[in-house]
Amino acid sequence: MLCDQSSSTHFCGQVWKWAGIYLKTNKKLGVNHWEVQPKLLRVFDDVHNWIENKTYPPDKIAVRFHRDIVWMHPFPNGNGRWSRQMAYMLAVRVGQLHFTRRDSVHRVPDEIRKAYIAALQAADNQDYSLLWAFARS
Repeated sequence: MLCDQSSSTHFCGQVWKWAGIYLKTNKKLGVNHWEVQPKLLRVFDDVHNWIENKTYPPDKIAVRFHRDIVWMHPFPNGNGRWSRQMAYMLAVRVGQLHFTRRDSVHRVPDEIRKAYIAALQAADNQDYSLLWAFARS
């Protein structure tokens, strides 16, 4: 457990007991549960190379990173929130200060969720334009 429930219930009291534990069975979404760790490592290596070689602008690196890790669906729940937060932290780390943090920690409202899912589906087919627009909004 990352924090003591008694010392910080404001935030930590809302964390699922299984938070941070990869899937142990396959789900309808994502990769096979045994592929999660090696595929995440590959994405991290890819991102490192994109940054080092300036393959994409910083915001596009963050968006591609987001899509790649959310697509894997490594956790039982909260994959979108986790991947949006990870992308935001990466964007800030590479100097992209005008990158959205929209609902990165919270559930996306239904009216926005539909556009977000459509953007992710387009990115699954290598069309990142909607996801870039979502991130920049």
